[in-house]
Amino acid sequence: MRRASPRGRIVGQPRCGPGIRARHVALALLLAAPPAARVGLHVARARQAAGPPDVTEAASGPRASSEALLAELAAAREDLRRARLDLDLRGAPLPQGRYEPVLADVLPASDPSPGRSLLWAVPRGPRPVPRDSAATHPAVQEGGEPAPSLAGRVVRVHPGLGPAPPILGVQTLLDPGFRVRFRHAGASGVLWGTGQAAEGHALLELRHLTAEVDLKEGDPVFTEGQDGVYPPRLLVGSLVRRKAGAAGPERLAVRAALRVEDLTRLVIPVDLAARATAELSSTVPGKGTRP
Repeated sequence: MRRASPRGRIVGQPRCGPGIRARHVALALLLAAPPAARVGLHVARARQAAGPPDVTEAASGPRASSEALLAELAAAREDLRRARLDLDLRGAPLPQGRYEPVLADVLPASDPSPGRSLLWAVPRGPRPVPRDSAATHPAVQEGGEPAPSLAGRVVRVHPGLGPAPPILGVQTLLDPGFRVRFRHAGASGVLWGTGQAAEGHALLELRHLTAEVDLKEGDPVFTEGQDGVYPPRLLVGSLVRRKAGAAGPERLAVRAALRVEDLTRLVIPVDLAARATAELSSTVPGKGTRP
């Protein structure tokens, strides 16, 4: 079992060498760069790969250069596709006045499996993202319009090294410890994570209903928005029937609207009041945000 050393480091956890740390910083800086800068980088690398013509080059030379150019063009197209996605994400509706949407790129090192159910993301822009912020992503509903849907909650904020942006740890709906208050048909309650999924969509249990309501399979379920963490009217998912155990009776559960493993971008609706409070407390001696 790991234990904490007097200096706060977990005993038994390997240290990151300078080479690994430098690669992490470089990856964070690349992901935080605007799409236009990344496209320019791809074009520059493509020109460098092409180089000046060499008459002594073997027959495989031009083919290798062409393949390098094609690879760089494919990467540039991918960045353009992500730039269009960023525009779509910025257009997702959020409660006006109280929240500021911050885009974040999901790192490849994330593990959204039910066993760990954690995403690592790098926010864009200089403004800080407070802990306990919601993480969302637009999901297309039956009507065809994208709606802001819940992906999880920011539970860790690791400061960046030097100019690198911070790294966010996002607890997803796949985590058995995930909790969120919801409202449906005039009643409210709490959704509990189960650590289980159906076709990649997390399943959540309904608990602590405040009133008897008529719950129907297929009905959408939204966040209540009164807990100080999640904005109101975020789509969590829809009601489905689920067996409680191999031979247990069927019960209604909520099937998440998003597949966590498909997420490459997140929208963090930052509560402006919470951010102002965090910034103020960080300037008071002896005060500060939670680690």
